Amino acid sequence: MFKTTGMALIVKRLIPNFVACLNFMKRIITILLFSVPILGFSQFGVSEFYVTGNLGVGMGMNSYTYQTIEEGASKDHPKFVQLDLGSGFAPELGLGLKLTRDVYVETSVTYIINQDFYFAKSGKKTIEQGFSFNRFTIQLNGKYYVEVNNRFLLDFIGGISYSIPEELHVKVASADEYTQYAGSVGFQGGFGGNYVVDVVTFRAGIRYRLERFTIKPKQKLPMDYNLINSNFQNISSSGIDLVFGIQYNF
Repeated sequence: MFKTTGMALIVKRLIPNFVACLNFMKRIITILLFSVPILGFSQFGVSEFYVTGNLGVGMGMNSYTYQTIEEGASKDHPKFVQLDLGSGFAPELGLGLKLTRDVYVETSVTYIINQDFYFAKSGKKTIEQGFSFNRFTIQLNGKYYVEVNNRFLLDFIGGISYSIPEELHVKVASADEYTQYAGSVGFQGGFGGNYVVDVVTFRAGIRYRLERFTIKPKQKLPMDYNLINSNFQNISSSGIDLVFGIQYNF
Protein backbone atom coordinates (compact mmCIF):
# COMPACT_ATOMS: atom_id res chain seq x y z
CA MET A 1 0.00 0.00 0.00
CA PHE A 2 2.84 2.39 0.86
CA LYS A 3 4.58 1.81 -2.49
CA THR A 4 1.35 2.41 -4.41
CA THR A 5 0.68 5.65 -2.52
CA GLY A 6 4.25 6.86 -3.07
CA MET A 7 4.05 6.15 -6.80
CA ALA A 8 0.71 7.94 -7.02
CA LEU A 9 2.24 11.04 -5.42
CA ILE A 10 5.16 10.99 -7.88
CA VAL A 11 2.81 10.69 -10.86
CA LYS A 12 0.63 13.48 -9.46
CA ARG A 13 3.67 15.80 -9.32
CA LEU A 14 4.94 14.83 -12.79
CA ILE A 15 1.72 15.24 -14.80
CA PRO A 16 1.28 19.06 -14.46
CA ASN A 17 4.92 19.74 -15.40
CA PHE A 18 4.80 17.30 -18.33
CA VAL A 19 1.59 18.84 -19.67
CA ALA A 20 3.07 22.35 -19.38
CA CYS A 21 6.16 21.22 -21.33
CA LEU A 22 4.06 19.64 -24.07
CA ASN A 23 1.91 22.76 -24.45
CA PHE A 24 5.00 24.98 -24.68
CA MET A 25 6.60 22.66 -27.22
CA LYS A 26 3.39 22.64 -29.33
CA ARG A 27 3.56 26.44 -29.49
CA ILE A 28 7.18 26.33 -30.67
CA ILE A 29 6.39 23.74 -33.36
CA THR A 30 3.40 25.82 -34.54
CA ILE A 31 5.62 28.90 -34.87
CA LEU A 32 8.18 26.89 -36.84
CA LEU A 33 5.56 25.49 -39.20
CA PHE A 34 4.05 28.92 -39.88
CA SER A 35 7.51 30.36 -40.52
CA VAL A 36 8.28 27.83 -43.27
CA PRO A 37 6.42 29.72 -46.08
CA ILE A 38 8.22 32.91 -45.11
CA LEU A 39 11.58 31.18 -45.47
CA GLY A 40 10.60 29.75 -48.85
CA PHE A 41 9.81 26.06 -48.73
CA SER A 42 11.02 25.57 -52.30
CA GLN A 43 14.61 26.15 -51.25
CA PHE A 44 14.58 22.96 -49.16
CA GLY A 45 16.02 19.80 -50.59
CA VAL A 46 15.87 16.36 -49.00
CA SER A 47 15.76 15.91 -45.20
CA GLU A 48 13.54 18.93 -44.63
CA PHE A 49 13.05 17.87 -41.03
CA TYR A 50 14.03 15.11 -38.60
CA VAL A 51 13.02 13.56 -35.30
CA THR A 52 15.66 12.73 -32.74
CA GLY A 53 16.07 10.83 -29.50
CA ASN A 54 19.02 11.58 -27.22
CA LEU A 55 20.43 10.51 -23.89
CA GLY A 56 22.60 12.95 -21.95
CA VAL A 57 24.93 11.98 -19.10
CA GLY A 58 25.53 15.06 -16.96
CA MET A 59 28.51 16.14 -14.87
CA GLY A 60 27.75 18.96 -12.44
CA MET A 61 29.84 22.05 -11.83
CA ASN A 62 28.36 23.09 -8.47
CA SER A 63 28.19 21.25 -5.15
CA TYR A 64 26.03 22.39 -2.22
CA THR A 65 25.95 21.43 1.45
CA TYR A 66 22.38 21.06 2.70
CA GLN A 67 21.96 21.17 6.47
CA THR A 68 19.15 20.35 8.84
CA ILE A 69 18.69 20.41 12.60
CA GLU A 70 17.38 17.05 13.69
CA GLU A 71 14.51 17.21 16.14
CA GLY A 72 15.89 17.13 19.67
CA ALA A 73 19.48 17.81 18.57
CA SER A 74 21.59 20.80 19.51
CA LYS A 75 21.50 23.75 17.07
CA ASP A 76 25.29 23.78 17.25
CA HIS A 77 25.47 20.37 15.56
CA PRO A 78 23.46 20.38 12.31
CA LYS A 79 23.33 17.31 10.11
CA PHE A 80 24.25 17.71 6.44
CA VAL A 81 24.37 16.05 2.99
CA GLN A 82 26.20 17.03 -0.21
CA LEU A 83 24.16 17.84 -3.33
CA ASP A 84 25.47 17.79 -6.90
CA LEU A 85 22.63 19.49 -8.79
CA GLY A 86 24.15 19.35 -12.28
CA SER A 87 24.67 15.61 -12.63
CA GLY A 88 22.29 12.86 -13.74
CA PHE A 89 20.69 11.38 -16.84
CA ALA A 90 18.66 13.27 -19.44
CA PRO A 91 16.44 11.41 -21.94
CA GLU A 92 15.33 13.79 -24.70
CA LEU A 93 12.95 13.87 -27.68
CA GLY A 94 13.16 16.54 -30.37
CA LEU A 95 12.21 17.80 -33.81
CA GLY A 96 14.49 19.59 -36.29
CA LEU A 97 13.51 21.74 -39.27
CA LYS A 98 15.77 22.71 -42.17
CA LEU A 99 16.23 26.43 -42.87
CA THR A 100 19.08 26.33 -45.37
CA ARG A 101 21.43 23.64 -46.65
CA ASP A 102 23.56 23.67 -43.49
CA VAL A 103 21.35 25.37 -40.89
CA TYR A 104 18.54 23.77 -38.88
CA VAL A 105 16.38 24.88 -35.98
CA GLU A 106 15.66 22.23 -33.35
CA THR A 107 13.21 22.07 -30.45
CA SER A 108 13.17 19.33 -27.82
CA VAL A 109 11.85 18.38 -24.41
CA THR A 110 14.13 16.76 -21.83
CA TYR A 111 13.49 15.14 -18.47
CA ILE A 112 16.59 15.49 -16.31
CA ILE A 113 16.86 12.76 -13.66
CA ASN A 114 19.06 14.31 -10.98
CA GLN A 115 19.01 12.25 -7.78
CA ASP A 116 21.26 10.34 -5.44
CA PHE A 117 19.84 8.40 -2.49
CA TYR A 118 21.96 6.04 -0.42
CA PHE A 119 21.99 4.30 2.96
CA ALA A 120 24.29 5.42 5.76
CA LYS A 121 25.06 4.23 9.29
CA SER A 122 23.94 6.44 12.18
CA GLY A 123 24.89 4.74 15.42
CA LYS A 124 23.08 1.42 15.39
CA LYS A 125 20.59 2.57 12.78
CA THR A 126 20.78 2.55 8.99
CA ILE A 127 19.12 5.60 7.45
CA GLU A 128 18.46 6.72 3.90
CA GLN A 129 20.06 10.00 2.86
CA GLY A 130 20.39 11.90 -0.39
CA PHE A 131 18.45 14.21 -2.67
CA SER A 132 16.47 14.56 -5.89
CA PHE A 133 16.04 17.62 -8.11
CA ASN A 134 14.41 16.29 -11.28
CA ARG A 135 13.13 18.74 -13.87
CA PHE A 136 11.66 19.18 -17.35
CA THR A 137 13.57 21.34 -19.83
CA ILE A 138 12.32 22.70 -23.16
CA GLN A 139 15.07 23.72 -25.60
CA LEU A 140 15.11 25.80 -28.77
CA ASN A 141 18.42 25.62 -30.64
CA GLY A 142 20.06 26.59 -33.88
CA LYS A 143 22.28 23.91 -35.41
CA TYR A 144 24.99 24.43 -38.04
CA TYR A 145 26.46 21.48 -39.94
CA VAL A 146 29.95 21.20 -41.44
CA GLU A 147 30.37 18.37 -43.93
CA VAL A 148 33.61 16.40 -43.58
CA ASN A 149 32.61 13.77 -46.16
CA ASN A 150 29.39 12.17 -47.40
CA ARG A 151 29.19 10.01 -44.26
CA PHE A 152 30.49 12.23 -41.48
CA LEU A 153 29.32 15.69 -40.36
CA LEU A 154 30.30 18.01 -37.55
CA ASP A 155 27.63 20.15 -35.91
CA PHE A 156 27.65 23.23 -33.68
CA ILE A 157 24.54 23.91 -31.63
CA GLY A 158 23.37 26.66 -29.29
CA GLY A 159 20.18 28.20 -27.96
CA ILE A 160 17.88 28.89 -25.03
CA SER A 161 15.95 26.66 -22.65
CA TYR A 162 13.15 26.87 -20.14
CA SER A 163 13.34 24.58 -17.10
CA ILE A 164 10.42 23.53 -14.89
CA PRO A 165 11.85 21.96 -11.72
CA GLU A 166 10.19 19.56 -9.36
CA GLU A 167 10.70 20.14 -5.64
CA LEU A 168 14.19 19.80 -4.24
CA HIS A 169 13.74 16.74 -2.02
CA VAL A 170 16.39 16.11 0.64
CA LYS A 171 16.61 13.22 3.10
CA VAL A 172 19.17 13.88 5.82
CA ALA A 173 19.41 12.49 9.37
CA SER A 174 15.75 11.86 10.33
CA ALA A 175 14.48 14.79 8.22
CA ASP A 176 12.55 14.56 4.95
CA GLU A 177 12.45 18.11 3.52
CA TYR A 178 11.17 19.80 0.36
CA THR A 179 11.97 23.17 -1.24
CA GLN A 180 10.14 24.69 -4.22
CA TYR A 181 11.88 26.65 -6.99
CA ALA A 182 10.49 28.75 -9.84
CA GLY A 183 11.00 27.88 -13.48
CA SER A 184 13.83 29.69 -15.23
CA VAL A 185 15.38 30.52 -18.61
CA GLY A 186 18.80 29.07 -19.37
CA PHE A 187 21.25 28.61 -22.22
CA GLN A 188 23.18 25.75 -23.77
CA GLY A 189 25.76 25.22 -26.45
CA GLY A 190 27.96 22.47 -27.77
CA PHE A 191 29.23 20.44 -30.70
CA GLY A 192 29.15 16.88 -31.95
CA GLY A 193 29.98 14.35 -34.63
CA ASN A 194 27.36 12.70 -36.87
CA TYR A 195 27.65 9.44 -38.80
CA VAL A 196 25.06 9.14 -41.59
CA VAL A 197 23.59 5.76 -42.63
CA ASP A 198 20.97 6.44 -45.28
CA VAL A 199 18.05 8.23 -43.51
CA VAL A 200 19.39 7.47 -40.01
CA THR A 201 22.10 9.51 -38.30
CA PHE A 202 24.04 8.53 -35.17
CA ARG A 203 25.41 11.36 -33.05
CA ALA A 204 27.76 11.85 -30.10
CA GLY A 205 28.60 15.26 -28.65
CA ILE A 206 29.31 17.55 -25.73
CA ARG A 207 26.89 20.18 -24.39
CA TYR A 208 27.30 22.89 -21.75
CA ARG A 209 24.14 23.86 -19.80
CA LEU A 210 23.66 27.11 -17.88
CA GLU A 211 20.76 26.65 -15.41
CA ARG A 212 19.94 28.80 -12.36
CA PHE A 213 16.91 28.74 -10.08
CA THR A 214 15.41 31.05 -7.46
CA ILE A 215 13.47 29.81 -4.45
CA LYS A 216 9.70 30.41 -4.52
CA PRO A 217 8.36 32.87 -1.94
CA LYS A 218 5.54 32.13 0.50
CA GLN A 219 6.24 28.46 1.14
CA LYS A 220 6.55 26.54 4.36
CA LEU A 221 10.21 25.85 5.02
CA PRO A 222 11.88 23.81 7.77
CA MET A 223 12.87 25.49 11.02
CA ASP A 224 15.97 27.71 10.74
CA TYR A 225 16.12 27.10 6.98
CA ASN A 226 17.10 30.69 6.14
CA LEU A 227 19.81 30.58 8.79
CA ILE A 228 21.56 27.32 7.95
CA ASN A 229 20.67 27.05 4.24
CA SER A 230 20.86 30.65 3.05
CA ASN A 231 22.93 29.49 0.04
CA PHE A 232 19.81 27.71 -1.28
CA GLN A 233 17.96 30.95 -2.04
CA ASN A 234 19.61 30.82 -5.48
CA ILE A 235 21.06 27.61 -6.87
CA SER A 236 22.74 26.49 -10.08
CA SER A 237 22.44 23.12 -11.80
CA SER A 238 24.81 24.04 -14.63
CA GLY A 239 26.91 21.26 -16.03
CA ILE A 240 28.48 19.49 -18.98
CA ASP A 241 26.65 16.66 -20.75
CA LEU A 242 27.91 13.85 -22.91
CA VAL A 243 25.08 13.38 -25.41
CA PHE A 244 24.41 10.25 -27.48
CA GLY A 245 21.59 10.23 -29.99
CA ILE A 246 19.92 8.87 -33.08
CA GLN A 247 17.85 10.83 -35.57
CA TYR A 248 15.59 9.91 -38.47
CA ASN A 249 15.70 12.25 -41.48
CA PHE A 250 12.51 12.68 -43.51
